[in-house]
Amino acid sequence: MIPLIQFELRKMVRRKATFAGMAIIVIISILLTLSTVSGESRTDQNGQEITGLSAVSLAREQTHEQAGRLTTKKIGAAIERYHAARNNPQNLNGEELSDKAYGQTEQKDAEILSLIRQIYSPKAGYDYYVINKLTSADASHFYQKRMDKVQEYLDTDYTYGNYSVEDKAIFVKMNQKIAVPFAFDYTDGWKNVLLNLWIIIFAAAFIICVCVSPVFSGEYQSGADSIILSSRYGRSKVIRAKFWASIILTTGLFLASILIFTLLILAIYGYFGWNSNLQIIQFRAPFPLTLMETYIWSVLLGFLACLLMMTFTLVLSAKMKAPFYVIICSAIVLLGPMFIPYSKSSRFFNHIINLFPVKMMNGYSSFSHYELYHVLGYSIPEPYAMAGTAVILSIVLLPLAYKGFRNHQVA
Repeated sequence: MIPLIQFELRKMVRRKATFAGMAIIVIISILLTLSTVSGESRTDQNGQEITGLSAVSLAREQTHEQAGRLTTKKIGAAIERYHAARNNPQNLNGEELSDKAYGQTEQKDAEILSLIRQIYSPKAGYDYYVINKLTSADASHFYQKRMDKVQEYLDTDYTYGNYSVEDKAIFVKMNQKIAVPFAFDYTDGWKNVLLNLWIIIFAAAFIICVCVSPVFSGEYQSGADSIILSSRYGRSKVIRAKFWASIILTTGLFLASILIFTLLILAIYGYFGWNSNLQIIQFRAPFPLTLMETYIWSVLLGFLACLLMMTFTLVLSAKMKAPFYVIICSAIVLLGPMFIPYSKSSRFFNHIINLFPVKMMNGYSSFSHYELYHVLGYSIPEPYAMAGTAVILSIVLLPLAYKGFRNHQVA
């Protein structure tokens, strides 16, 4: 069996599409990294705007100095420094801080102040100047204010359906499991990885579909199906060997893609912040996870989505006689849901849309949202419903691909 798997794997790896696919992944990773870094900006001690790598380095240095637990004392100190800077007339340019004063005083607290603004802003919207109304004593209410924000979100009326009392209770309980005070550090590296990870997973999924599309249809096209299906193990071991080779190739391509992108980003931004709370970059997120845990779950969810696309492509490959048509159909299933707008009147419809593979690839989004799937009396958070769906469908589809090729009638 192992020699058969090795033979099938060599056939797949040696195809030009596999090499081209990995080259595309490298190019996309580099372009995403360059785009991310080029968009960075910071104000230095002289009030000059710096961009790119210099901005990343300064942000990392300033923010990492405050690494640790985001205690109410630390939050209060940031508020005090904010007011102290503005109470010094020499720092002002009209009613605002001068660029130089901002670079020397407020900027090092930028990440903490951003959290404060999000959490203390009124329900109606984001108030950049809300800190002007706060004192250091208000910091003691920081974590309760966050919970108030969560409750406000759950109590809002939505056109596609409101949260039930039971759903609200589940999400409140999830939020209560989040350890406070939050673990805080410089998180830009992990934030950029999580925000852009779906693009890499999407590209990897498409390349996987291209690479496995000829597994069965390629045999039809070349005429080798008559030889394979008439051989002793053509309808059993050979098919299983093709399955295992496809799984190994999918796993290898996926992991290589993820590692290339992740290491590129972290090589520039640094690994700091891996143990920070998810709530540092998405304050309302209901899951009690660190950024590293969110990353691992997102990668796992993306891998299951790629496996699902692989099994679907194998089913098509067993049914169609040309790899080109297999690729077209797989691309439609992969891309199509991106163009289906979310319903403004049906939460159930939106739940169905989110179970398509392309939606599973954005793990960061699913772990930041408040969505429950009600199945057989159980309330399942969206990421776990996505994972379960991918596993179940993959298990269902593999036998269909097996039967599709085994029962193929040779002309």
